Amino acid sequence: MNIKKNKSLLEFNTFGVESTVAHYLKIATEEDLYDSIKYVEKNRLKYFFLGGGSNILLTSEKYNMAALHIQTSGIEIIDEDDESITIRCAAGENWDDVVAFSVERGLGGIENMSLIPGTIGAAPIQNIGAYGQELKDTFVEARVLLTDTKKTVDISNEECNFGYRDSIFKKELKDKAVILYVTLKLRKNPKLNYSYKGVREIIFVRGDEQVTVKEIRNAIIQLRTEKLPDPAILGNAGSFFKNPEILEESYNILKRFSPEIEGFKTKDGKVKLSAAKLIELSGWKGRREGNCGVYENHSLVLVNYGGAKGSEIASVAKKIINDVFETFGIKLTAEVNFF
Repeated sequence: MNIKKNKSLLEFNTFGVESTVAHYLKIATEEDLYDSIKYVEKNRLKYFFLGGGSNILLTSEKYNMAALHIQTSGIEIIDEDDESITIRCAAGENWDDVVAFSVERGLGGIENMSLIPGTIGAAPIQNIGAYGQELKDTFVEARVLLTDTKKTVDISNEECNFGYRDSIFKKELKDKAVILYVTLKLRKNPKLNYSYKGVREIIFVRGDEQVTVKEIRNAIIQLRTEKLPDPAILGNAGSFFKNPEILEESYNILKRFSPEIEGFKTKDGKVKLSAAKLIELSGWKGRREGNCGVYENHSLVLVNYGGAKGSEIASVAKKIINDVFETFGIKLTAEVNFF
């Protein structure tokens, strides 16, 4: 267990926000985790878990508590049959490294989620998804440590109650569990999804042309690189807001007054709106306030141009929420966690 006092978290959050924490504990093994919890309880410290820092906005410049930074690693094949391979991944593994592991072996199920930042331990919390795939489609179970009882339990796909960017880890188990391992079932002969126009245009699908998981991954990486800023250059956390869902009747009424609004039907009969379009129509695309603002090439992305405080970024986000609501009567919800 590695402990540091008054540690800067600048390099541990993709927004590039400067913030310090009173106690920083690096967790490289499962044993480190148990030792860390003993340490914070012995010293009566409030604490929080930190992963890849890609889905968090640090709104305070100093935290008088402990950050337990999960940096465990390891991917292993635990089962295989004629149709699939099941892998178990340590929570600290980089998500895109897991996708690369899958694609290199010709396995399908997560290739459309290439280049999503963060760790695999954070993936079930948000039920991450992109370009027609979601984690729940390949997720088998997560092994978690319940912080109150100190018991380790396996939580199945069904028990996770996955929804759109939602799960049990954001509700009943919020702040009560830390994910240790994630198990995924990947397909040897997957049904590939290249329904998105941008993906098709890149891989040039014509007639019976063969498309592989590798080609799809390369197309997704190209799309994301062209549309989204690199956090190493321009601080951001990717998509900041969820796409809101409304009733079809409400959508039809809204469409009459604002024909530019974009939406598509969901499996449960609702209509999912493009939050990016709502933000753009509210005048926020490319708009800057001080050292932060909305990215000029994608209105779902809030960026730190350098030196912005987390509280300043949070203020911009709240203004966007208010403006979209006043303009369209639609309440946006942040994907990013304010802390």
